[in-house]
Amino acid sequence: MRVLLDLCLLRRGPQDLPYSPTLTRNLVLVGLGCDLLYVSLLEVPGALPRVGFGLAMALLVPWLLLSWRRHSERYAQTLGALVGTGVLFTLAFLPIALWAQQHAPPEGVKELTREQIAAGWMVLGMLGWKLAVNGHILRHALDLPRVAGLALALAWFLVEFNVDRLLFGVTE
Repeated sequence: MRVLLDLCLLRRGPQDLPYSPTLTRNLVLVGLGCDLLYVSLLEVPGALPRVGFGLAMALLVPWLLLSWRRHSERYAQTLGALVGTGVLFTLAFLPIALWAQQHAPPEGVKELTREQIAAGWMVLGMLGWKLAVNGHILRHALDLPRVAGLALALAWFLVEFNVDRLLFGVTE
């Protein structure tokens, strides 16, 4: 747990996690459980296919990137780092999302309240932090400069976000 927190604070890299396929599998299962909890509490339409798509991306993208850089042996630690920190972000983001959902503007309202603006800034801040952490993990795993790791994390996010929207539509 300490290593995952240090990863979120950019103090350690995925290489600091123990090489353990069992740990990685367990982190993936915990991440899947957290995602299912998240979508059920927020009543996200089409939740199961969306969670399945997110899981497929989480498993596939690191494998493809590590294979491309010929670092396949780093898959367990990289996946563990990405999924483990993802669990922490999901748990931190859940109260913000629930709060934002309670303060969602009614249909047709053009002006946002302070609470809605604050929720938007908190969501944006959490997203930026998560992208920074994913970029940090990717740069260590792939032996890339910091900017390249961040660019890969951003590209991954944009591809996943847009493919999700194409496959499952826009959630309200």
